[in-house]
Parts: sequence; C-alpha cells; structure tokens
Amino acid sequence: MKTKRLLSVLTLAVLLPYTALAEEWQDPITKVNYETMSSSNGYYAIVVKSPKATGDITIRSTITINGYQYPVTYIWTQAFEDNNNITSVTIPGSIIGIDPAFCGCSNLKEVTIQEGVTYIGTSAFRNCSSLTQVTIPKSVTDIGNTAFANCSSLTSVTIPEGITRIESWTFQGCSSLKEVVIPSTMTFIGGYVFANCSSLESVTIPETVTFIADYAFSGCSSLTEVTIPGSVTDIRPSTFEGCSGLTEVIIQEGVTSIGKKAFSGCSGLTKVTIPEGVTTIGENAFSYSYNYNSSCYNLTQITIPSSVTSISNTAFSECSGLTSIIVESGNTVYDSRDNCNAIIETASNTLFLGCQNTVIPSSVTSIGDYAFGGCTSLTEVTIPSSVTSIGNSAFRGCTSLTEVTIPSNVTSIGNSAFYNCRGLTSVTSLIQEPYIINPNVFELSDYSFTTATLYVPKGTKEKYKATAGWNQFTNIVEMEDDDPTNVEAITNHSENMVTERYALGGQRVSGQQRGLNIERMSDGTIKKVMVR
Repeated sequence: MKTKRLLSVLTLAVLLPYTALAEEWQDPITKVNYETMSSSNGYYAIVVKSPKATGDITIRSTITINGYQYPVTYIWTQAFEDNNNITSVTIPGSIIGIDPAFCGCSNLKEVTIQEGVTYIGTSAFRNCSSLTQVTIPKSVTDIGNTAFANCSSLTSVTIPEGITRIESWTFQGCSSLKEVVIPSTMTFIGGYVFANCSSLESVTIPETVTFIADYAFSGCSSLTEVTIPGSVTDIRPSTFEGCSGLTEVIIQEGVTSIGKKAFSGCSGLTKVTIPEGVTTIGENAFSYSYNYNSSCYNLTQITIPSSVTSISNTAFSECSGLTSIIVESGNTVYDSRDNCNAIIETASNTLFLGCQNTVIPSSVTSIGDYAFGGCTSLTEVTIPSSVTSIGNSAFRGCTSLTEVTIPSNVTSIGNSAFYNCRGLTSVTSLIQEPYIINPNVFELSDYSFTTATLYVPKGTKEKYKATAGWNQFTNIVEMEDDDPTNVEAITNHSENMVTERYALGGQRVSGQQRGLNIERMSDGTIKKVMVR
C-alpha cells in the first residue's frame, strides 16, 4: 500500500544516511526529547523516546542547540507509545508524517495536525481511548491501517479532500463516532474501516468511490440509512452486517452483485429495492447473523429486478416477517405470481424464502436445503407433483405450518426437513411405496415426535407402520382414495367470491380444474377445493 511504501522510504532515510550527533535536548516544560541528526543534506532533529512527556505538548518545528537551529522533521516510532500523561498534542507542519508514535496514549484527548504533514501512518493513534477531537489538514494524502482504531471517545472526523483511500481498520471500534465526512476524491474504502462504530448515524459515500471492502460498516448499529452509489459495482461480503438500526438501503443502478452476508442481521430493515443491473444475491445476504445475533425479521418487502439470475438458497433465511415479494416483468429465471409469496430458481431448483401462503410452480423439481428454514409465518404450502426431492431442513422451524402434502413422485426427504414444525396437525403422503426416512424429519425440538395425523394412500397403512421414520406416527389413517381427506369443499357466496384460482402445479387458471384447486377469496382467505 502507498502508506506503507512511504513509511519504508522515510524510515530508511532516517536510519541509513543519518548519523546521530552528540547533541540531545529535552524541552524543560513538556519533557519531550529531541535528538540531532546529520546527513549530506544538512542537519535535522527528530523527536525520540520521551517517557517523561506530560500535559499539553506542542512538538517544536525547530530546536536551537549551541546557537544552531535544527528543523524538526520526524517523530520516532513509539516515541510516546503508552504514555498516559499526555493530554493534548500539536504537531507542526515541519513533520513529514506520523508513525505509531502515540499508540496507546489513553489520556490523549485532542490532536491538532498542522498543514504540511503529508501522512498519518499505521496505528499512529490506535487505542487512544480518550481522544475526542482530531484535525486532519488538507496536506495529508494518506491515512494508514488502524490509524485511529479503538479511539472510543472520538465523536466526529472530517477526512480532507485529496485523500483517495482509507485503509483497513482505520476507525474500527470508534464506538462514539457519530458522523463521518468522506471527501469527493475518495475511491477506496478498506475492510473493517468503520466496523463496530456503534454510534455512527450518518455517512455519505460519494460517487467517486468504486470499491468498499468486506466488513467496512459491519456493526454500525446506529446507522439508519445509507445510499450505495452505482460506482460501487459489488457490495462486498458483510459490508453492512449487523447494522441493526438500518431501516432503508438505497442501492443505485450500477451495482451488479450483493455479496455474502452483505446485510445479514440488519433487523431494522423493512424494505429493500434492488435496482436493475444486479445479477447476483449471495449466500445469507439478508439472513440471520451469528456475529451479531440478529436477523432481518422486520424485512416485509423485497423487489427483485429482471436482471437477477442467481439468488442463494439462504439469501433471505429467517426473514420471518417477509410478506411481499415483487419480481419485475422480464425476469426469465424467477417466477412470482400474484398470490405467490415465493420465488423459485428453476435453473438450480433453489427455493427463495416463502411467506404465509406459498404456491410452488410446477416447473420446480427439487426443494433445496433450508429453502423455507425459519419461515415462522408460513401457514400453508402446496408442493406440486413435479417435485421429486425435499432437501435437508427445507421447512425446519416453520412453526406456523399446519398441514403439508407430499406428492407421490418424491423419492427423497432430507434430514430435519420438517423439524420442529410443531404446528402440524396433518401430514398427507401420496407415496405408494414408503421408504426409510430419518426419524428427525418430523421431530420436535424437545426430541418428541409430531402429533400430526399421517394420511396415506388406501392399502398402504401397514407398509408405513413397518417403515422406519414413518412408523413413529401414532395415528396413521388410510384415505378412501388417493386424494387427501382433509380438503374442504367450498361453496362460494356472493359476499365472499373467488378472486384468484391456481391449480396444484401453481399455474393460474380461470375456472376449477380436476384435482386440487387453490382459491383466494375476496376477504383475503385461502381455500382448497377438490374437484373430482
């Protein structure tokens, strides 16, 4: 990195060409120690280890010894490290740059850096826990890694115009930092730069920024809204993970991907609009965050543009409040129907998180692992006959799910597929030749087994009673024919009419079809009608 290269050059310039003179001098008031140096370019002075420095200190721009004036150009690395007696410091413009000279000065409250200083190096003021104010002049062009990390009392900072990069961890752990002004010259924001700045309320990201690294704003729990400019093409993994106060995210056109855990644990989010041009939504992008013990449970609406071609099967895991999913017309990969709160990726058969009543289109042949895991508001789901496999934990923790029908073509049911679905009262299996399933498929979290009634095809009850996994059902009932016995026959009344109708495969139909029909009534209720 540029800062590190500059530091190396300056360090070599001090260590190699310079020869220490016999002259040393201590400021009688501040107890700052200076040492004279010589080189082919003349005589200089540097600030060296000053363990007795105390109070409000001003680094001198020149010192005079024996009638000769020396310009002070450098503060030696660790010159004031862990000094708890310094309360403020003024650094003159004669100083070329600041290395980790003040790291761990826990009582340092104020820093004034004058025009002329060109860089603030790695860990320069790290762990200065009492630092409340710092003035960064326009002459500074580089700020190094962890320069102000864990300055937990710092409340605001203005990064001057001209700086193009903020390196990793620069302000990480500045828990009192409320406002950051990022200049229009900025192009790069490093990883963890503002991580765990829990008081950060406002940040403006200029359109000159083209890259924001992983975890840049993670744990900024007071940040309420953010606009991501289109100049940032990729929202990197965990960029805003754990930003629990974030209620609105504006993603401008130009962004093409939303990375792994980008908004994981953003519990305040209620609505997200993803712009045209985004093609990928990564793993756990809006899911539960184990790092911050929170999920996006307040997210109620999501809009998917036609450009999206890939959504991870855990992208919206445990978004239990999701009630509205809108897919813009023209999307050839995802399918959203008027009353269907599910989006299906037919290419890889990966299911997008469902909501209260979910109809899965007949194009789907497999329900992936954790497809509906943690969807606590899911009360009904219709699985079409095209489905042949149900993945591990596919409906795990769907505590409001009351009934489910497993089509006859299903040849595999994954471990914990319906684990802790404690609201189940009815399980209908249309499988003619039952096969062994793991006992945890219908297990509850207290290690007991579901009390739901198992309905099976006529003539198969004894087979189910003899097959491991299925034989744990205490109440197995044969149906009179291959149709579920718990389907209601519906008579429409003028005051509560059918407004929408879907066949079992998920396709919308104008009239009743032979077999199971899903009907939405004018009062908003969902009904099932069996037509023989």
